[in-house]
Amino acid sequence: MRVSSKDIARLVKESVQKILKESEGGHTPSVYVGTYRKYNNGSLFGKWVDLDEFENKDEFYAYIRKLHKDERDPEFMFQDWEYIPSCFIGESWISPLFWDFLHDDSGYDYDVKCAVAENSSDPKDYFKQIKDIRIFPNCENMEDVVYAWVKENGFPSSASRYFDYEEFGRDCTFDWSEDEEGQSIYEAYGVTEGDDYALGEEIIAQTYGDVKNMPREEVERYFDYDAFGRAWSLESTFIDYDGGMIELY
Repeated sequence: MRVSSKDIARLVKESVQKILKESEGGHTPSVYVGTYRKYNNGSLFGKWVDLDEFENKDEFYAYIRKLHKDERDPEFMFQDWEYIPSCFIGESWISPLFWDFLHDDSGYDYDVKCAVAENSSDPKDYFKQIKDIRIFPNCENMEDVVYAWVKENGFPSSASRYFDYEEFGRDCTFDWSEDEEGQSIYEAYGVTEGDDYALGEEIIAQTYGDVKNMPREEVERYFDYDAFGRAWSLESTFIDYDGGMIELY
């Protein structure tokens, strides 16, 4: 298809205007609307249309029919789009549910909704998923998620599964002074020499009874946030968005 220099100049001008508008703040869902007839005849005539200016699909189609009023029955071609999740749009169609998505009362930021929608198989799937999510702002990975969760909720009941007994036991050996009978710390706690994991378990059992009874700062020092994050990611689905991570239930 051969494109005229006039079409190219107009497209460049519209793109610059669009970039300038977005630089003022926020991302606007928009689509470049042409027609198949014009495209097949070598014309890219169309326009970037902001979808948030319409209340529903009917208003949008009324506008683009007027845009292409030179055709009796235009077959619209959505040649490009931005900030519209793929489950709501294709080259020749746009879901009427997009405006429900755009104006819903979920209370979530648009980038959060887009991230969930991009993980949805279709519009109906999106509306099911958005009802049950948890947001972890400013988190870049699962370790960040666990830190944020622990900070808010405390350590999980399964904390002992992710406690580094070996490192804890090894550190305890550095603070140990042999008693009057010359016992090593391993002998004192009845574990095999050099078995720092068993030593850590035994010291905690005799001193605190369980990890959950230890001072929080001690648990924080030896808690394996990464291991807990890996286990959590196997049980739930986590997706990224510009401001952090989202858990889908």
